[in-house]
Amino acid sequence: MVIFADKSMYYIQHGLMVVIPYYLFRLGGVYNVEPLRDLSWCVLSYGINLAYHFLVLQAFALPVQVNLSHMLCPAVLDPFEGPNYRLWAFLHQAFLCPFLCKLLSYSADFFITKFPLTRVKSSLELPIPREIIKNDQQESADIGNARTHVD
Repeated sequence: MVIFADKSMYYIQHGLMVVIPYYLFRLGGVYNVEPLRDLSWCVLSYGINLAYHFLVLQAFALPVQVNLSHMLCPAVLDPFEGPNYRLWAFLHQAFLCPFLCKLLSYSADFFITKFPLTRVKSSLELPIPREIIKNDQQESADIGNARTHVD
């Protein structure tokens, strides 16, 4: 029963990792997509992932000898075996995660902006209108908060 719940949670979480970004792209507004050539978010998230696994999880897993997120030994079904399994797994993730991120962005762009049955807007890369930016900057200046960042 525990394995069934664990397996179910795995598929639910990974399914939501596809559904939620698509839904947010569809909403638009601040939830827009970066250009396909821009890998800055992929690099940032990969760095956070590395730091979390090697600094946090491994620091907790070693003293208590619990295999947190497979940091001490590979999973049973893990294709990466041997002493360098973590190196191969993280190299694999370095290519797989940006590829899947850009694939999701490209497919969301196709289905939300081009496919006739699901098209709801003309572009995923909608800029914030200038009057909203000016109003936000004025409100920030009035209450003393930081300025709105605009590229």
